[in-house]
Amino acid sequence: MSDGYDFDVAVSFAGPDRRFVHDVVQRLKSAGVTVFYDEDHTARLWGENLVDLLHSIYSRRARYAMLFVSRHYLRSAWATHERHSAQERALHQSGAYLLPIRLDDTDLPGLPTTVGYLDARQHDANAIADLMISKLSPTAVGAQHAARVPDSLDDVAALLAERPPRWEYSLFAAVLRRGCADLAPKHRDHVLRYAIRAPESLDDDQALRLIHDSGVRFEAIIAAFHRMLTTDAQRATFGGPGEPADPDLIIHLGQRVVAVYEELLDWSAALRAATIGHPALRRLADVTARFADQPIASLRLSVTGFVHQVEAMPERLPAGEPIAIDIVLRLTVPDELMAEHATALAAYEAGIAWPPGDGA
Repeated sequence: MSDGYDFDVAVSFAGPDRRFVHDVVQRLKSAGVTVFYDEDHTARLWGENLVDLLHSIYSRRARYAMLFVSRHYLRSAWATHERHSAQERALHQSGAYLLPIRLDDTDLPGLPTTVGYLDARQHDANAIADLMISKLSPTAVGAQHAARVPDSLDDVAALLAERPPRWEYSLFAAVLRRGCADLAPKHRDHVLRYAIRAPESLDDDQALRLIHDSGVRFEAIIAAFHRMLTTDAQRATFGGPGEPADPDLIIHLGQRVVAVYEELLDWSAALRAATIGHPALRRLADVTARFADQPIASLRLSVTGFVHQVEAMPERLPAGEPIAIDIVLRLTVPDELMAEHATALAAYEAGIAWPPGDGA
């Protein structure tokens, strides 16, 4: 999401609030969002005139500025400079730019009371990052292009009847956008870590089996996704040079990508919904469920990015130019999540032989 910006997001915060902000930033970066975060630019900032550099970043080089507001924030000279630079930009911009996150009850000077806040006491770091990712979606920033991708069955029928240049990509984008929109309630449940617990409680052996089988299933979902988007599969669907595209396969492939997104959401929800009595295994199941967080976020961001690319094509691509389809499922599990997983497993092993049944 460049459009002339160096960063999707610039974060402004006070030093004592760094730990929370760091978690938000890591989540955003894992989903492919470009973030200005001081720790990532230590070498670049070294020796620079920080007053001028930070002013340029917060006043014109980022699409959005996230302000983490607290009592520490108002006491920080550098945070105040960043805020003033961001407010200068906001004064001349009609759309949203300042995105405040309240860490305590502190009010931000100069910000109208009508501007919406997020409250970190109600949303954790992952939820705030996911909301930022949603804010970056083309449905939020590119509504003026929405007519270029069909929204209804009638629009799809008209597209297939006329088949204008690059119709096949518009059709694929329409399937992806509609599928993700239909799954919005499940995604909100995922962000909130919500799931209705199953009525039957699992004993330790059953809980361990569930966690193990879930890992196997997770690998199968990812493998199926990669098979769908091989070069041969894309060529069969969209056609090679001089070959016609197959509209039925385009629709089917789009539905399969959306199905992987839904499977990941359901996979995580099933672990959260399990009723597990042992506290260490309950924690282990919850941590395992979060392994899907990054694939879900990266797939969601890739889909919305592709839709944005298609919507922008008439302005930036000459007819007949080939188009790359980049839909990413990023699989890196954050180190802190792996550490939580190991801690939960160790807590269980400390109280019972491993594997179960091998001794007292």
